Amino acid sequence: MPTPQASGLEGNCTSHRMRPPADWLREVGLSAKVLWVKKIGGVIDRPEGHDSGIQGPEEDALLPRHRCKVMGLNQNYTSRVGTGYHIQIEDRGPVFDDATGEWVRRVNTIVYASYGEPTARIVHGRDQDFPDRRTLEHNGFIEGRIQETVGEARKLLEEREARQGARIKALLLHYHGSRDELVKAEFDEANRLYPFVFAKAWQELKAERSAAEPIEETERPAPEIEETVYPLDTDQREVVLEIERVREELERDLAKLREAQGAGGR
Repeated sequence: MPTPQASGLEGNCTSHRMRPPADWLREVGLSAKVLWVKKIGGVIDRPEGHDSGIQGPEEDALLPRHRCKVMGLNQNYTSRVGTGYHIQIEDRGPVFDDATGEWVRRVNTIVYASYGEPTARIVHGRDQDFPDRRTLEHNGFIEGRIQETVGEARKLLEEREARQGARIKALLLHYHGSRDELVKAEFDEANRLYPFVFAKAWQELKAERSAAEPIEETERPAPEIEETVYPLDTDQREVVLEIERVREELERDLAKLREAQGAGGR
């Protein structure tokens, strides 16, 4: 008695092929090209030159959401004084922004200092929101913005280290005259987190003091540095980034309001 075959899943697969559901994605080899057939709102994507009688989308047609994301970037960077950083930029594609109630194209930037060391930490984080235009052209625009963001991040890091160096010198001068243990604790921490910046500041201070008359160390205020602490925990970091996004939006709206008021006054 022949062994019964399980319906659909077993049997003679060479003579019978099951038809997949309409919303499945199938990969078909065609003349050394790969044809991705997918049903997206009744529109079928196909490679150029394929004569199947199925009309493909125009160049400016809307892309499905999963195709509105380009390759990000992971890059190591060493500052002028020698601090090691890791720059990570990710295109998160179309996301719904709760603050504005709109869909946006979001690009996320995270920068780690002392990457690979025990003192590694996040020193910069930012979300950039762009219009949600689901086209190939906009994908190209996002790719360009990612490359530009790398340069912007490097410039920001160098400026940040310059501010830190100025503060370290001011703290050293203040401690020289006051012997304030709180001041010493602060520049000791700066030396632990940014040893290259500290070393450069120390050498510059020695050179400045040898070339000029002594100044009143206790009278010289240390410049304040406004820095944001970004948690390593992803969920906590998202809260900080959300707060910064809202702040930037409020600042832009306030600037537009002032500009409009100024134009009205004229």
